Amino acid sequence: MFGLHQVVRGKGAAAALAFTAATIAVPGTMHAQFPPDSLVNLQVLPQDITFRELIGVMRGFTSALGVRCQYCHVGEAGQPLSTFDFPSDARETKRKARVMVRMVRSINGEHLAGLESRGDPPVTVECATCHRGQPRPRMIDDVLREAYTDGGIHAMIARYRELHGQYYGSHTFDFRWFILRNLANELAGTGAVSDGAALHSLNLEFFPDNPMVRIAHAVASIESALIGSGPEAGIARFRELQEQFPAGPATENQLNSMGYRLMGRELLPAAIEIFKLNVEIHPQSANVYDSLGEAYMNNGDTDLAIRNYERSLELNPENTNAVQILERLRS
Repeated sequence: MFGLHQVVRGKGAAAALAFTAATIAVPGTMHAQFPPDSLVNLQVLPQDITFRELIGVMRGFTSALGVRCQYCHVGEAGQPLSTFDFPSDARETKRKARVMVRMVRSINGEHLAGLESRGDPPVTVECATCHRGQPRPRMIDDVLREAYTDGGIHAMIARYRELHGQYYGSHTFDFRWFILRNLANELAGTGAVSDGAALHSLNLEFFPDNPMVRIAHAVASIESALIGSGPEAGIARFRELQEQFPAGPATENQLNSMGYRLMGRELLPAAIEIFKLNVEIHPQSANVYDSLGEAYMNNGDTDLAIRNYERSLELNPENTNAVQILERLRS
């Protein structure tokens, strides 16, 4: 689109565009001539740029940012362009745009050009590289985190639905399945387990056939029930989900990790029940007995701890951890 003026493509809104005409547009006065006779106040665009070329550049900016002329230029939406005061530098967005254009010119003309080798044709930076149809170049993760900070999980979910409805199918935001999965795990990691589970449920709504999403949702719902309603509710949730997951709603490692997270929250009864469940499902695993023994030990149940560490050692005679702990417990 930009031909010889490709170098001006950059992050930010429309660059320093200004029109000179017979009169300057002032609200309530005679309209200026449009298109103008000449161009002035061009601080980053080529001085010899033609009006047609400039319009192409401006269209590139508006498309990349999803904005219109008034985003950078003094004028009102819906009004004729002849009413705009294009020479004015009053809007901060226009002043920022000049900085962005210079930055991109430097990236393309100096930094990328200085690489040892480049493809053919070489990759260049342009507005859409970062903005992707939005004025502020932001990732969906950051937008959703901001919504969560402002209004909690309900605001976060509402914001995701809004963005999905507005931008899905474009390149503005990344709506792949792992985005919500990662954010849900992030919330759970901060202690907001029920909020994480709610985000996993939202992910399942949008990706009902994705096995990774289904498993993540199942694990989160079990842990949320354990923490929110107690061990019995958590185990009941696991049994319920077994009907949907013939191979099990959680792997040995996932259950083991859940048990340790519960211990970290000092929820020892819940941790013990999860480790016991893991022993039930994986009776030949030395590791699950080791973990259950540790939970009993932390709970002060020495006899049960010894019994499970002994069983772990039977299944894995090389379990030096069990040997050391058994020596300490027996003494």
